[in-house]
Amino acid sequence: MNSQNTNDLYTPDEHAILSEWLEVPPICAQEDLPYLDDALERLGFLGGAIERFDEDAAVAHIVLGAIQDRLPQWAAVEIDAVGNATIHTARPIQKARNKKKIELKPQHLITINWANTGPGISWPAAYHLTWLPHYDVNIVTVSADGPELYGYCDFAVGYFEGSEHRITKASNLVAADWALSAADTNQPRWSEIIEEGLIGEQLAAELASEIWQNAEA
Repeated sequence: MNSQNTNDLYTPDEHAILSEWLEVPPICAQEDLPYLDDALERLGFLGGAIERFDEDAAVAHIVLGAIQDRLPQWAAVEIDAVGNATIHTARPIQKARNKKKIELKPQHLITINWANTGPGISWPAAYHLTWLPHYDVNIVTVSADGPELYGYCDFAVGYFEGSEHRITKASNLVAADWALSAADTNQPRWSEIIEEGLIGEQLAAELASEIWQNAEA
C-alpha cells in the first residue's frame, strides 16, 4: 500500500481508527498516529454504542461523511400555541471533515423498512458500499434514521477486498446484518423495500427468505 498523499483522504485520527478496524498497519507516519481511544473521542465516538461497537460507528462516519444529507433522518414538526413551527430531527449532523482533495463516494445498496411502528412512522435501514483508496477495501455500512436503538445512526457491518463480485460480497454482508438481527432479537423479516440500489428486489427477497426460514427452523 502506497502511503503517498494518504492525508488527502484521511486524518491521523482516521488512520488510527481504520487501521485498527481493518487490522492492518497504518499507512501514515507512525509518529503521527494517535491512540485509538483519543481518536474515537475527538471524532465523538467513544463509549456511546449500544449492542454494537464504537469503532464500527466511527468507521461509518469516516466513509459516509460526503452523503450525510442523503441518509435516513427522522423528523417531527412541533407547533406552539401561537403557530410557530419547530422541526425536531433525530440524526445529528456531524461536523464536516477537513476538506480533502478527493472525497469518498458511497454507493447505495438498498434501503429497507423493518416495520411501521405507527401511522406514517417507518423504521428504515439504508445500506451503502464505499471503496477506500490506499487501504483498498470495500466497506458496507448500515444507517438508521436516529440513534435511539444502537446509540449512533450509522455503523460499518463488514468489509471485503478486491473488485470482483462486489455485489455478491456486499449482499452477503447485508444479509449477515439481517441474520444477526433475526438471531439476536428475533427480529421479524423486514416489511418492504423503500429503495433499490445495487441490490435489487429479487436478490433481497431471496436472501431474506433464506434467513428467516432458517431463523424459524
